[in-house]
Amino acid sequence: MNHSKNESTTLVPDTYYSPSERTLEKYCNTFGITFNRIIYVDYHPKIYFSAISSNSKPANILSSSDKSGFGCFSIFFTGKENSANIIWNKVNQKVFDFSNDREKNQDVVASKILTEEHLQILATWLKCKILVYCSGVWKKYGDWNTSGGVEEVPIFVLEKRKVENDTIYQIILSLED
Repeated sequence: MNHSKNESTTLVPDTYYSPSERTLEKYCNTFGITFNRIIYVDYHPKIYFSAISSNSKPANILSSSDKSGFGCFSIFFTGKENSANIIWNKVNQKVFDFSNDREKNQDVVASKILTEEHLQILATWLKCKILVYCSGVWKKYGDWNTSGGVEEVPIFVLEKRKVENDTIYQIILSLED
């Protein structure tokens, strides 16, 4: 998988819409986890931005225990972190379907932290867009050249950064330009 095309210092401004309940329930079914509408309704109003541009930078981050990135997707889908390992396991089951590089695939499967490959697999498999802010640059995963047609393609927005020797992922709640 070639990810250099994903780096973008010029991000075309895009409108952010929260994913629909139907979409999130479909994702939860894909992973065999439970969608809870009450938790979804409580969680999603915490995202305080409606547009993203190349000048946007994270302002507020959601505090969470799981910093692997898989916990972020568990929160996005269910409002809780407790499905992170299930998502990690299911995504790793798809790794060998997306690449023939056996050595690289073994490294990806062994990683407890989201990798570029995990992000690309999630975006392709779920037909969503993922936007990751890292070191002053936005990286895009998924098909950013099309919209979803009747329903907008969901966008999941994360920050990736180094803290001491660890790579962590967090959900971006608000942006500043």
